[in-house]
Amino acid sequence: KVWEAQTGRELRTLVGHTNGLSGVGLSAGGTIAISSSSDETLRVWDVENGTALRTLEGHSGAIHCVALRPDGHLAVSGSEDYTMKVWDVDDGHILLSLSDKSSSTRCVALSTDGRRAACASQHIVEVWDLASVNKISTLKGHSSAVMGVGMSGDGRVVVSASADGKLKLWDLESLREPRTLDDHKGRVNGVALSEDGQLAASASDDNSVK
Repeated sequence: KVWEAQTGRELRTLVGHTNGLSGVGLSAGGTIAISSSSDETLRVWDVENGTALRTLEGHSGAIHCVALRPDGHLAVSGSEDYTMKVWDVDDGHILLSLSDKSSSTRCVALSTDGRRAACASQHIVEVWDLASVNKISTLKGHSSAVMGVGMSGDGRVVVSASADGKLKLWDLESLREPRTLDDHKGRVNGVALSEDGQLAASASDDNSVK
């Protein structure tokens, strides 16, 4: 569903997947959206008129998450097929497929330039340089599955949300231990991070957004 955030008015409903949806990404201008589904596809949408522009196929399992670069031209998805794929949104081609995993990717986030990606499998977050296809960091600290991940625009700060009820804020440029945010009283299901990495919003089973 597409909403006018300032008024809360529903603008339109985008229909096309054949099974449940698991994630959505929106371009900075709000004109392009991409959705992930357990039907093993992603769909690219023209938000203004509600039409599907194309379907992206290549995963062999349910797709759990998707992140879209702000310009709307590149996306990263994670699936239960144990891969994370990088897509050219304009033509639907797979640019890169990463399978250095022992479990499915539950959530993913991108830097503004699309060079860095953070993805979570089980209780671990991995940070990749997509240009060089190198793993930059493996972030360990949660005692349960990571449910959501956010990344600052410059790719230097990562925040993770976990079923252990905590969020962890990671500074990739330092060797400091992550800062732990533990005000929630239940599983933390998702998190978003501002462009500058200074503000985070988290959603929890305790019925709150902080």
